[in-house]
Amino acid sequence: MNCPYCHQETEDTAAFCTKCGRRIPRCPACGEVITARIRFCTRDGTPIPEEMTRDLPGLEDTVAEPADEPWRAQTPPEQYQQPQEQESEPKKSGGTVGVLIAAIIVVVVIVLAAVLWTNGMLGQSDDENGEENQTSIVEEEAQDDEEQSEDGTEETEDGPEAETEDETDAGETADESDDETEQTEQLDISLTTNSLALYVGMTHQIIGANADQVNWTYSEPDIVEVDGNGQLTALAAGTVVATATGPNGETASVEVTVLALETEETEEPEEQESTENTEDETAEEETSGDYILPDSSSRYLTRSDLTGLTAWQCRLARNEIYARHGMIFEDAEVKAYFESKSWYHGTIAKADFSTDLFNEYEYANIELIVAYEKEMNYNQAN
Repeated sequence: MNCPYCHQETEDTAAFCTKCGRRIPRCPACGEVITARIRFCTRDGTPIPEEMTRDLPGLEDTVAEPADEPWRAQTPPEQYQQPQEQESEPKKSGGTVGVLIAAIIVVVVIVLAAVLWTNGMLGQSDDENGEENQTSIVEEEAQDDEEQSEDGTEETEDGPEAETEDETDAGETADESDDETEQTEQLDISLTTNSLALYVGMTHQIIGANADQVNWTYSEPDIVEVDGNGQLTALAAGTVVATATGPNGETASVEVTVLALETEETEEPEEQESTENTEDETAEEETSGDYILPDSSSRYLTRSDLTGLTAWQCRLARNEIYARHGMIFEDAEVKAYFESKSWYHGTIAKADFSTDLFNEYEYANIELIVAYEKEMNYNQAN
């Protein structure tokens, strides 16, 4: 191989001429030695950088390329022009980005200017409104002073009589207000009954609402006691009047007769209605034999009266007291039993029935039967 510059023979693979020391120009792709100022490699058509062939002889000094090899022509094919077009595109995109950034900056400046101008206008409007409000407040205060002066003049003209009338009206208003307050604070004390008979150890709910707001006093000590939930408990045999007192002095009383369980016959309370008609009816019932406990409505039963009764008999004995007053039973068996009795006449639905129809014997005897059923673990269905 000859050096293209000094034309001296050198090695084929040498990068520099061993004679003149200059770099051997070669095609960047195929390594072909470039011997003239050409734009494309004569072997594979690769573009040759201009600075690589600047000092080489012109093309006219070289051998012409065969005409049947168009790829060796000096006009580069389209495939070798694409890299140059691609290199120019980033320049265009760079210019577009610059324009966009400039446009964004302009828009931001305009928005900031508009915001500052709006805030300035609002501040000026607030200042004007504040001045107007202060002016109106001053005018209102002046008007109030004038009205007070006029009122003072009128009061002076009215004299002592007007003052006396005002004091009287104020006193009446205060009295009415006090009366309304007392009426509002009046506590409702409603007892379930005003007379009651129990055996020792039995309980009865004597008051429901406001039970924790009343105090209890007793005419006789240690006979009954009412707890904070309104439940009355029979402690010992005797008669006592228990009085509930509310926070404003409201009162309600109940008379309670407590009987001893071991006593078969207990003296009847002094204050009771005549029972002559009841005793006559009881006599007829005893002869008829249609009752479990014929005299449960005319005397206080004892535990010995219940001894030996079955659960079914206790259930019927308890419901006999309801049946005497005409309650209509919902249980089919109980209903059929009482409808078979000639003395039973059902006239009051169970939902409408009230225990206010019971006398003191019936109240106490129902409590006794219920306590006995619990003691014997009997079924206490109605």
